[in-house]
Amino acid sequence: MESGNSYFEVDSMHATIERARKHRKIYTTEEWALLMKWLEKNLARIMYTLSHSDFYDLQTLASLIMINTKFNTKNEQVKWLKIKWLRFEKSKPFVIQYKYEVSDHIFLELNVLQARKCKKKTNKKDMI
Repeated sequence: MESGNSYFEVDSMHATIERARKHRKIYTTEEWALLMKWLEKNLARIMYTLSHSDFYDLQTLASLIMINTKFNTKNEQVKWLKIKWLRFEKSKPFVIQYKYEVSDHIFLELNVLQARKCKKKTNKKDMI
């Protein structure tokens, strides 16, 4: 995403919530829920109340699955903040394809299961 060049429908929803909240004093989560219920009718949106069990800790899952997040298949360091395009293919479930420029013709690949190859330090005792 180019900063400042994006529009999401949720942005207009957040603006509507902020305008509705502007003249009200809201102190509790229940008051937020009442405001959302009122907005639900006005915005023609369906809102759901979630509980703690509806959320998952994906950081734990990612740490178990993703071994490599720093070096691509060409052993070049991945510059995460410069990525403009991410692509995922069903046929390559553990490969993240990315581009730094939209105009680039070739995607670089990051295999998250591939452990980075480390060069072993030679010990003087091994050389004798």
